[in-house]
Amino acid sequence: MTKPNLLLISLLTGAFISSGFSSPALAKTLPESIQAAWEHHPSMAAAEADHGYATREVLEQKSAYFPQISLNASGGRQFADNATTRGFTTTRGSGYSNLWDATVALRQSLYDGGGRSSRVDSAEFRSQAAQSDIINVQDLLAGAVSSAYIEILRVYRGMSMVATHRGLMNDYITRLDSAVQNGAADKSEYNQALDLILSLDNITHQYESDLRAAEASYSELIGEIPSGEFSTPIVDAAFIPASADAAMEIARSGHAALQSAKLDAQSYEHEIDTAKAEYYPAVDGELSYLKSEKKDLIGGEAEDARAFVRMNWNFETGGATYHRINKSKFLHAQSLAQIAEIDAQLERDLKIAYAEYEGALKQLKTQTQRLEISRKIFDTSEEQFEGARLSILQLMQAENQKFLTHLDQVAAQHRVLNAQYRILSAMGKMRDIGSSL
Repeated sequence: MTKPNLLLISLLTGAFISSGFSSPALAKTLPESIQAAWEHHPSMAAAEADHGYATREVLEQKSAYFPQISLNASGGRQFADNATTRGFTTTRGSGYSNLWDATVALRQSLYDGGGRSSRVDSAEFRSQAAQSDIINVQDLLAGAVSSAYIEILRVYRGMSMVATHRGLMNDYITRLDSAVQNGAADKSEYNQALDLILSLDNITHQYESDLRAAEASYSELIGEIPSGEFSTPIVDAAFIPASADAAMEIARSGHAALQSAKLDAQSYEHEIDTAKAEYYPAVDGELSYLKSEKKDLIGGEAEDARAFVRMNWNFETGGATYHRINKSKFLHAQSLAQIAEIDAQLERDLKIAYAEYEGALKQLKTQTQRLEISRKIFDTSEEQFEGARLSILQLMQAENQKFLTHLDQVAAQHRVLNAQYRILSAMGKMRDIGSSL
């Protein structure tokens, strides 16, 4: 987009925003509404819970670096008939004794083929991906809130304009009715005037339908119905990159959805290494101490202290390890495909957003020109009416046309504003607006 176009949007949007508008639509500013959505929407709670789970998984996997301590104790009564008892007693050859055993052991993994470190690395990347998911959810919510916010703003402004204009049209109806009574106008002119009023009713009905839809979206996102006054959330044109390609470069460098997908891919890459570690032996070190108490009749007291290194090397003859490795490879390949898919979707969304933006700018320019012309036509019509060259109906039609053109221009203004926020959302920058409080 060229600099003249950026200057154009600054001038044109500044024109309608500087005029100011308040209405009983929203008590919150756009950043406040976004913050409310972040606090109350279930998708945020779900994303935060997922991050909490991923964080605990990191701690769980890191615990494998620390030794395991086991304590075992048992007590009871024992009967024995063996060489020991037969040597102590010549009458029965057997004996009874109370029995108490206690064992404490410390085991430390010394080598596992890199499985521990791979599991930790995989979990850490999943945790980082979950953090990016939170940011992505925030950005998606911010984009949805801005869309509903701007729609409510457009509808209430339009409804207020229609209500004011309808009062003017009713004045014309009163004047026409009087003219008909006095023979200065015929019934056909009066009916044409009534038709203009009914067309305004149609516009109002459409606004009411649009309002209910926008309020439903806003309430679902924020958790409360819109109320209070609101103001237009201006976007500095300097924040909008000059082209979709420039915006895509920004998106590729920091869009949360893309970053999350890349982190997932790295996590799956480490899961491949985790599966490969099963091909190697596991080496553990162990310290243990056993204390046993019983009568000399059946063996007597005993102590056993050991320190040793143990190796376990398991081979799955069915090839399960091989298949687990390939499963992880397929997941990694899937994650790489998802990165490419998200990248393509972002590029598509930005191209569509810029097409909408550029179209909205052109439409706003045209509607502004039409509004100027309709105002001039109405001014001329007023002069001609004062000179008795136009009827009341014709003056009413000229004023109504000026109003309809103004209404179209206001819709074009909000279309530009909505397109700007759509670009920010596609770039993954909507979260910055919600964080600006």
